[in-house]
Amino acid sequence: DFFKIDDISFLMESLKRKKLYKFKIQKDFIFRNLITDEIIVGKLIDVQFIDNITDPIQFIIHNLKTTQNIILSPSLYSHNQYDLNGEYFLKKNVPFELIDIKLNENNKDGYYLFLDNNNNKIQKPLVKTKLPNSHFFFKNFKDHEVFLKIKGELKVFKCINISTAIELGDFKLTIIDNDNQDAKLVNYSLSELIIRPKKIYLAISKSSISRKSEVNVMKWLSKKKLQTFIYLKKPVNNLEIGNIQKIDFHSQDFKKGTLKSMKKEKMKYQSIT
Repeated sequence: DFFKIDDISFLMESLKRKKLYKFKIQKDFIFRNLITDEIIVGKLIDVQFIDNITDPIQFIIHNLKTTQNIILSPSLYSHNQYDLNGEYFLKKNVPFELIDIKLNENNKDGYYLFLDNNNNKIQKPLVKTKLPNSHFFFKNFKDHEVFLKIKGELKVFKCINISTAIELGDFKLTIIDNDNQDAKLVNYSLSELIIRPKKIYLAISKSSISRKSEVNVMKWLSKKKLQTFIYLKKPVNNLEIGNIQKIDFHSQDFKKGTLKSMKKEKMKYQSIT
């Protein structure tokens, strides 16, 4: 009443909150109730919003065991993605193919069912086994941008190719500088990299040493029109969510290392919070 919001679900739709789940929709997950420990194996079909200010988001799930569609509150469930028929390297350089997930009668535990290279079935406890990234995850890098942190600087590259191999460490990643398509191709084996598939974080440093790479990342975000979370350095109301519309930057600041020169930088974005 204080904010004069009559329709919470309409507000969430207008704020484009569904975009936050863009890369999760139509993916398979293991959902686990944080209170009862009940496990549900299902596909995230869609996200919907209800008129509840404290818990407005609902997952529409296709339960892969019962074949029924159900609705879950994401605040009550953890969810971990998996790739059926994907190869997982549970042991060093030994790929196992995930062929099924079995649940116990009480739906509070179960096991992963894998096949090894000799078609032997391998069981791994569901709750105690942490799945690594499957080979599908790495294959999806091709023709997409990847972020590499090199000597403390976050840079954007484009993945030209992924060369698979029997051993995970021998997978080859071929990339090129996203800002310079005439640059030489660079090859990395996965054994040379630490892969972090979750959110990308860019900290704006006080020093101007990394300023060019920081601005390049922000320009890329602006060009792609991606929703960005911006955390401000203040104790309250310190989060803005929106699309970066414009970046004003004084080129001479690249040559200045003082905090004073940083105050000339301005970043404008379209807030949608």
